[in-house]
Amino acid sequence: MMFPDLNFTSIKTLQSVEEVISEVDAAQRNPKRTFADSKIANVLRAAVQISPEDYFTFRAVYAFGTGRSRKLGELRQPEDIGRSLVANELWVMFALFEGFFAVAGYLFYITLRKKKVQPRTQEMYQRALIKQEELKKQAESETNASPERIDYLRSLDTLLSYAIRDLKQDINMSSSR
Repeated sequence: MMFPDLNFTSIKTLQSVEEVISEVDAAQRNPKRTFADSKIANVLRAAVQISPEDYFTFRAVYAFGTGRSRKLGELRQPEDIGRSLVANELWVMFALFEGFFAVAGYLFYITLRKKKVQPRTQEMYQRALIKQEELKKQAESETNASPERIDYLRSLDTLLSYAIRDLKQDINMSSSR
């Protein structure tokens, strides 16, 4: 395939990582903060149900928590729908000449979008690594916290672990080209 399958294909898909990092900031500022205070409470509750060792993508967990996916792990990205349309159904929809321009335009669009997303992906990766270290230190210092607070911090750590793994995978794919 000409372009690798990236987990974060646009700036919009990186917004969910930004929301998790913002939630970590809020958790650090307020030692009493729990699921009830969170804007992404359902996502965090979904993260409690899984362990960081399970293999799900960050976007699949986030989509499950926000209700955009009914089953964990079954997220069909909008980019996949377009990719399958171009790959499988193009000859039905277009004449050969029109199809060539559609594919060329699609590839050009993907290339430009990837160049725009790559620096932001690296920035989010660095921020997520820093926040995860800060979160671990905070969790260690809060040994007498309520069980709900501990679950809250653990779910934040799980989400950051998934985000870091997926961001690193995207960075490695982009740098190998």
